[in-house]
Parts: sequence; C-alpha cells; structure tokens
Amino acid sequence: MKNKTEISKYIALILRHKPETIGIQLDEHGWANVEKLIKGINTQYSFSKEDLEEIVSTDNKQRYSFNEDKTLIRANQGHSIPVDVELKKVTPPDILWHGTGEKYVHSIEQEGLIPKSRLYVHLSTDIDTAKIVGARHGKVVIFQINAKQMHEDGYEFYKSVNGVWLTKKVPLNYLNKLKVMLKEDNPEFNLIYYSLLSDVYDMYSEFLGLSKLPKSKVYKILSSEDYRRKHHIFKLPEEEFIKLYLKCFELDKPSIMYNNMEKLINYYYKKQGGFNIRTFEITTQ
Repeated sequence: MKNKTEISKYIALILRHKPETIGIQLDEHGWANVEKLIKGINTQYSFSKEDLEEIVSTDNKQRYSFNEDKTLIRANQGHSIPVDVELKKVTPPDILWHGTGEKYVHSIEQEGLIPKSRLYVHLSTDIDTAKIVGARHGKVVIFQINAKQMHEDGYEFYKSVNGVWLTKKVPLNYLNKLKVMLKEDNPEFNLIYYSLLSDVYDMYSEFLGLSKLPKSKVYKILSSEDYRRKHHIFKLPEEEFIKLYLKCFELDKPSIMYNNMEKLINYYYKKQGGFNIRTFEITTQ
C-alpha cells in the first residue's frame, strides 16, 4: 500500500478529532461506519477494506478496533471530541508517570494535569515511555503520579484497549516528584541523554519488528558496515533513522546535542503516524 503512514495519520484525524473532514459522523461511542470511512478516504487516496484491515492489524500501538463483524471501527483513545468509548474502570498501579516539556511546567504547577484538547490525561506505566513522550515537547520533565492514593480518594482510572492509562485530571497534591531532565546545567546530562537515546532505539526497533541489539554495541553496529558484515547483521532500521541516530553521538554543546535528539524523536513519532493535534493538520513526511 502506498502512503500507508500518511493514510494512517488521516484515519487518526478522522476517528479522533474531525470526522467531518470526509463528511461522516461518529456515534456516541466513537464508532464509524467502515464503508463510509473507506468511501471518504477514497476522495483523497486509493484505499480498500483490505488496506484498512492491514493498518489496524499492523499498528504497533493498537490505535483502532473493529466491532465483531468489522462493519464499524473506532479509535481506542486520544479523542478530542466527546465520545464514550466504553472504558471500564480499573485499579491503577501504585505509581504512574507523565512526560511533558519544560515549557508546560508552570501551568501544570498551577492547575495539575488536565486533558486540555483531549478527553483524558494520558499516563504511562514506566518512566522510560514517559521520557520518550516528554521529549516531543522540548526539554523533558517527568511527573510521578501517586495513582494509588488518587484511586483510594475516589478518582477513577481507565485503561484503553491499547494499554494507555487514562484519568480525567491529576490534582497537584498527587504529583509527588518533579524530575527535570536534559537541562544543560544538569551534571547528569550525559547519563540521561545516552540512556534516552538507547530507549529510542529499542522502541523504534520494536516498532519495526526488529530484534534488539546489545546496548553497548548499537553505535558500532550502525556506524560500521564492516562490523555488520563480519557478524552477519543485516536487519536494521532505514538509512534516515540511522543517520539521525548517529548524529546524536556527535559531541557538542548540550543544547545542540538535545536538538539532534529532538529531531530523532520527531522522526520516530512521524513514522508511527503522529500528527499535530493542536492544529489538526496532518504532518506528512
């Protein structure tokens, strides 16, 4: 299928934010008629039901679900329009994490975590995922959420089909720890920087369905064709990702190193089918 990534972004736009883009409506639970969706997409792209099934089945984040007879489809979470995707209330783990950019810290310290354009605050089960999410927004800030206490105090938590933890808001008194990361004056900059770089490679490899490489060997494998041939390593990410990844190893001012990291992470999210939620503009490669 041509333009698979671009079409996936278009589907996310339609099913999460703007179904009117192709003249369709979602029902109260976020379901769209599959035939109408395909017909609408065909005004922009050559697209079939088989193509839609491929996008749904190969999406590593499991963004979409069909109903039982595949006549309806919906996004599992991430909506900015009011729909009830029939999430079940569940007991959260004791601790959850939220990654964001340093530029948003002031408002969070005033309001806590609020969903803004989305219906729910999105939370991560591990700090590594939160770091990756936060790095999309500039210098990374990680909030640790006392989810156990929130739940005991009556706040409701949900877990989407694709494993994202959701809640309506997180008041300030449950944000137990604020950890600012990748600041130029942070003496642990290099430790955090290369740890995050390693996480990005592992997550992108998983996205591509590739085997993880030993962390201590990744740079050598990606930078040396002779080494790859010698050890019979042939299945790797595409050339553009490798180029951006290796650029991150060029020693320079922390601000320049971080900019290189940001370009790599933005590339990673583009490949996953991300788009600019704030303006609802599809971002093409």
